Amino acid sequence: MVEPATLKTAASIAGYAAKFGMWFGGLFKRQRLHFVHQRYRRSMGGWGYQPAMNLMIDFWVTNSYDFPVKICRGEVKYRTRLRRRIFSRIQVTDYMPPRIAMDFRAMFPITPPPVPDDKPFQATLFFIDNFNRRHKAGKFVFETHEPNQPCPPD
Repeated sequence: MVEPATLKTAASIAGYAAKFGMWFGGLFKRQRLHFVHQRYRRSMGGWGYQPAMNLMIDFWVTNSYDFPVKICRGEVKYRTRLRRRIFSRIQVTDYMPPRIAMDFRAMFPITPPPVPDDKPFQATLFFIDNFNRRHKAGKFVFETHEPNQPCPPD
């Protein structure tokens, strides 16, 4: 038979081990920017004197770091046949305070357009902050709409 004092000691040691584990795990907490997309669109247009495909994406961004972060650059990664391409654009924002959700709009004019207007376009978006850390916003499929149909509501 096990004595009650031994069980009490084992339970208290287990409790302290659990507290230490939670404290130790908090030291290595993964901090990042959390992106939740609201809407995204694609349209054909021009940039300068060249045809371009314009991508517009609205996000809610939450900063989980303990300090303000600023997004400095955005990248669109996509494939044309077997070749991978990256389109980079300066995307300067204000500083995002910690633990507050903020609106963020990204626009990318890609020239020349990689796909015709009637085919979907699939791309992965990344954003680079002022500490040169890369944050993946997600993988998106940009569908086109018929010219006589209205755009989806905001």
